[in-house]
Amino acid sequence: MTTTPPKTYRLLFNGFFLSKPYTGIGYHTQYMLLSLAKQEYYTKILCLVPHNCTVPQSLQDIDTIQYIKIPLLGNNWISKFFWEQIFGALYSLFHYKSPIYNPYPCAFWSKRKNKQIACVHDIIPYVHKEYQSSTLTKLRLLYEKWICVSFAQIVSVSQYSANQIKHMWNTSSIPVIYNGYPENNSHITENIFPDISQKPTIKALYF
Repeated sequence: MTTTPPKTYRLLFNGFFLSKPYTGIGYHTQYMLLSLAKQEYYTKILCLVPHNCTVPQSLQDIDTIQYIKIPLLGNNWISKFFWEQIFGALYSLFHYKSPIYNPYPCAFWSKRKNKQIACVHDIIPYVHKEYQSSTLTKLRLLYEKWICVSFAQIVSVSQYSANQIKHMWNTSSIPVIYNGYPENNSHITENIFPDISQKPTIKALYF
């Protein structure tokens, strides 16, 4: 009697910000990757990282995760653009059946919309002029918005951000993946942060 081998379900994961682990998106990337690695559905996660990236200790030696190092030709947003839309997109063509998760506003032109997720944390850079210091920066932000709307299912990390993105980008329903304690939980009390409220230099409990 022969047994049918289990199916292999692969997920491509955009791990660019593992090279910047102590930023907000860097932490989100680490926790999301850890969470996905614990799921039984995906038997292999192919995590794309810059070639000079040192993977955080917490993400090393996980059997489910395989790191694919892709050339990064500099340290600016133009280099990041080439890393995503040339090298990363071409690699994803070899795994056209596998979905991809982008933990920041990014999408690969090589993936269909139903095969790709882009996490947009908020729209602050897209609406505040302080984040649009040059024409090139404005073009980059316009490109990020266009490629996310055109090639990905957008998700966000709070219902407030999801509502803003839906309204300003004229998109359909946006699922929410919370970074931490769900904001719709009605049982939050001040006792969640009992220590910081005692510090005399902090006048407000939540900030």
